Amino acid sequence: MKKQYSFISFFILLSVLSFAATSTVIEKCDNTDYSFSYITGKTETITLTNNSTDKTEGANSLDVQYDYVDATVWNQVSIIKDLPATVDISGMEVFKYDLKVPTADSRFELHIYFEDEKGCFARLLDTDSFDVARPIFSVRSLTLSNIQKSQHYKAGRFINMKKIKKIYYRIYRAANVGNSGTFNFSIDNVRFESNTGLLNEVVIEDFESYADDASLQAAYSGAFGRTVTPTLETATPFAGAKSMTYTTDISAVYTNFGVVKTFDETLDFSQAKYYKIAVYGDAKFDVGYNPTAHLYLEDDLGRRILSLIWYWPSNAEWNQIIMPIQYDGIETWTDVSTLKYGGASGWRQDKWDADVNGNGSGWDDDCDLTKIKKIIICVETQAAAGGSVVYPLNGVTMKFDNIIVGFTTEEPPVPSVKYYNVNAISGLTKAPIIDGVVSMDEWADAAAPGCTGFVKHDLNTVAAAEDPVVKAVFDRDYLYILYQVVNNSFVVDSGFVPPPYGYRDPTSNFSGDNYEFLFAPKGIMDAFVYHISLFAKPGDKVYVWDDAGESGFNNPSAWNAVGDQGAFSYNSGTKLLTIEYKIPFSAFNLPEAPVNSFPADSTVWGVQIGYINDSPAEAVNWEPDATAGFYAGRPYGTWTFVGVPPAPLAAQNWHFFE
Repeated sequence: MKKQYSFISFFILLSVLSFAATSTVIEKCDNTDYSFSYITGKTETITLTNNSTDKTEGANSLDVQYDYVDATVWNQVSIIKDLPATVDISGMEVFKYDLKVPTADSRFELHIYFEDEKGCFARLLDTDSFDVARPIFSVRSLTLSNIQKSQHYKAGRFINMKKIKKIYYRIYRAANVGNSGTFNFSIDNVRFESNTGLLNEVVIEDFESYADDASLQAAYSGAFGRTVTPTLETATPFAGAKSMTYTTDISAVYTNFGVVKTFDETLDFSQAKYYKIAVYGDAKFDVGYNPTAHLYLEDDLGRRILSLIWYWPSNAEWNQIIMPIQYDGIETWTDVSTLKYGGASGWRQDKWDADVNGNGSGWDDDCDLTKIKKIIICVETQAAAGGSVVYPLNGVTMKFDNIIVGFTTEEPPVPSVKYYNVNAISGLTKAPIIDGVVSMDEWADAAAPGCTGFVKHDLNTVAAAEDPVVKAVFDRDYLYILYQVVNNSFVVDSGFVPPPYGYRDPTSNFSGDNYEFLFAPKGIMDAFVYHISLFAKPGDKVYVWDDAGESGFNNPSAWNAVGDQGAFSYNSGTKLLTIEYKIPFSAFNLPEAPVNSFPADSTVWGVQIGYINDSPAEAVNWEPDATAGFYAGRPYGTWTFVGVPPAPLAAQNWHFFE
């Protein structure tokens, strides 16, 4: 069995934690079936076309042409996708899409809006999406900590994450741009990821710890002095095995019926980004009672903040509501005259809480989020529609589950997508001799300075202690690679046993220094890669461990780089390690990513380069990558093949005449 030598060593040395992230596509961008909306009137236009040749997923990508005008006011133009069926994004931790920007223009931004089936909105603002040129597709990533509610729609009410009906790509144009013109970009593969390990979510309550109804009732009692008796519901919980339910008679409009729990000690929620709660309502509300679910947090002095959850208490199904809290803070009593929640948070101080300062109103006594002592879960009816409803409304049943607070501060790395040009060998230069020695001008055609600026794996802003330099050239048959690094402690596993059949795939766990390459000939987001790990054994030769696939790299028969060759030298004085390596293009021959011949001019490959140093323990890579293994992160950096190598001289017939 071929072992993951390099990665195993890396994990042992650095104790890296991996997560089995899953990805779910929201929108493929395969057609131009979109509508448009204009915040300030239709003074500008959008033209959409599909691109079947430059894409990252599915049949097409979406090319966007935005014809804008200079104006004294800002504008937002939305490209709207009405999804064929509602999409459940309740597992979303990271939102991603692939973006290409031919020409940078910081006067524009891209905002992503979600609309649920009830017309409620939330948004993710990608404010620097167009600040730099992205000549090839790169990945844009936003965590759930970036989410805001939109105060502009449906009175700023929260969205149901289980029933997303539309997605908006909203182009924000600044005021006074100074000219009229055209701005172009492309998007593809709109998706989200779950189980990334990037979120720091804390479950306040999931009801799993209560053995029976009696233990639940010992923790939860009726809120606001009203009799409400909760019980455990096990037939249809939102998650796990249990949820909380209660049945009550609602006596009048504007009356809360619910439960309260007092924590054993005060909790600090001051850094919370958002809350989630699962709500299962009662269809009895559908006849005009206009219910809201309420979530309250109360501090040790009785001061509260509250959030109103509209619409969904009437839905006899599970709904997961997300409630952002941090962006423009919690509204004070002076801001609130209606129930419209004008800000991007959706939480406000409670007028009817404790009057700590004694001025006759609790609305100006701000809740101390560092000292939360109680949580209150309620349902309330609002003004009756058309005066047609009658109270009491008896036998209303509500269910609640999975109350979660997100303290997320970590952001996923925005890929830098480093670039390097691999030049064709000119007609005046010979191909490098693979002997481990840089001589004469055999690397003269290689682009300077080469691939440099390596960073520590998982610490993308920390420079490598030993920074390699990697160069490459190509001819019609081979890709040639020069790998040099000042290796101050050249380590080789003392127990290393060379493979009996040559230089490929050593069967021992080679834990010494090694030098990694990952090649994705189909581009930086493609999952399929060819993997090559080089091991230099002093006094011997370069050994190669090679494999191919999407992850794992543990199948010894998956791929061999047939026809490759490597050699090295190590200067004990300067500590310079030099590896020369060549691999024929014909070796990249698997059907998932066939190459077979030299790449055409301007062909782009995704490439990652690694260096795993046994002493001192350090793993570094060229393109920043905070994932658990070099193979796991996307995108890679890019190698662009430049030029066309000359054809070999044709055989000629020479005639000598006397």
